[in-house]
Amino acid sequence: RFHVRSSMGEMVPLSTLVSYEQVFEPDVAWRYNMYRSAIIQGQPAPGYSSGDAIAAMERVAAEVLPQGYTYEWTGMAYQEVLAGNQAIYAFALALIFIYLFMVAQYESWSIPLAIILVVPVA
Repeated sequence: RFHVRSSMGEMVPLSTLVSYEQVFEPDVAWRYNMYRSAIIQGQPAPGYSSGDAIAAMERVAAEVLPQGYTYEWTGMAYQEVLAGNQAIYAFALALIFIYLFMVAQYESWSIPLAIILVVPVA
């Protein structure tokens, strides 16, 4: 269909010089830490926590991803996975500090304990 001029001055069909194949590709090649990647986004259904959604995605990834493929969390999910169960330790530490502060305030070891145990039921 297309012709080009050869070095001899003759018109040569372009198909004798090159071949082409129509290929469909994504518009953007995403990369994460220098590796090709795909972005998967989602949110938990009503009634489920983000921890439930993370656990479900990890379970699906373990079942579906072929050998050599991995996944990484980013954003808030990464922070949640990184923090893990540290909230329990932070709560326990806060309770200890509150108790020690009340011990210093009331100058007694037993009164703050009674207050801390009674306040949740009040």
